[in-house]
Amino acid sequence: KHQTAPEGMPDIAFTTEGEADIHGWPRGYGPNDPEPSDGQHQLRMGYYAAVTFVDEQIGHVLDKLDAMGAANNTLVVLFGDHGWQLGEHGEWAKHTNFDLAARVPLMFRVPWKPTSIGKRTAGIAELVDVYPTLAELTGLSPPPDLDGKSLASYFDNPEQPSIKTAAFSQFPRCPKNLSRQWDENICLKVPRENFYSMGYSVRTADFRYTEWLKWNGTRLHGDWEQLIGAELYDHRGDDGRDFDAFENLNIADDKTFADTRKNLHSILVAQFGK
Repeated sequence: KHQTAPEGMPDIAFTTEGEADIHGWPRGYGPNDPEPSDGQHQLRMGYYAAVTFVDEQIGHVLDKLDAMGAANNTLVVLFGDHGWQLGEHGEWAKHTNFDLAARVPLMFRVPWKPTSIGKRTAGIAELVDVYPTLAELTGLSPPPDLDGKSLASYFDNPEQPSIKTAAFSQFPRCPKNLSRQWDENICLKVPRENFYSMGYSVRTADFRYTEWLKWNGTRLHGDWEQLIGAELYDHRGDDGRDFDAFENLNIADDKTFADTRKNLHSILVAQFGK
């Protein structure tokens, strides 16, 4: 339904590049000019083929565990290293800070935790939490300097309140033409000293907030005093099942949400301003 960029989105947040462009597949033409329908069909067909193939390989692994008699004492975790966009916001592939690119599948099978079998949790999680979670569930002692938190308690009580209050992501931008910041802006093979901007993003239960900062190539950090653009999206009521219903209106400049934006900015600075 929403095949163009979110209303009020800063240009720097968008990209027309990605795997589709790298492999010579059809590509979009801009934030408000969606991919032609025949190109969309080709891209989705390739995506569904890849998912089908991977699903079969996962089945082979699980079947092998059964055959070995190891299924009931083996912990299995399945996750992706990034999300994916299939035309939502006019985007394809993964190179954004939108929820669909930053959010990933995360599934655990822990046979000795029967309360968790077939259950979902609404708790916030990050991939940095996988290591400490695996360690606790298997009785190992993780190193003390890990960034993540163990999610092990969810496997006894999936309905418990969220262990974490926020999840974070970041993505750089290197536009070749500043008058078209949404085009040709992937930083592939660009030395990090030469990045143009960094997008720092935080996701809470109710909102996603992103700040695109001018990059300081000397400090290798975004400059909090040079804001290029900001995005604030309302996720209240989002259960993660409708990929098209949210992040279609940027409310960063809506004064109704001024306090929300201020609070989320402080969370970003606390996380990334180290």
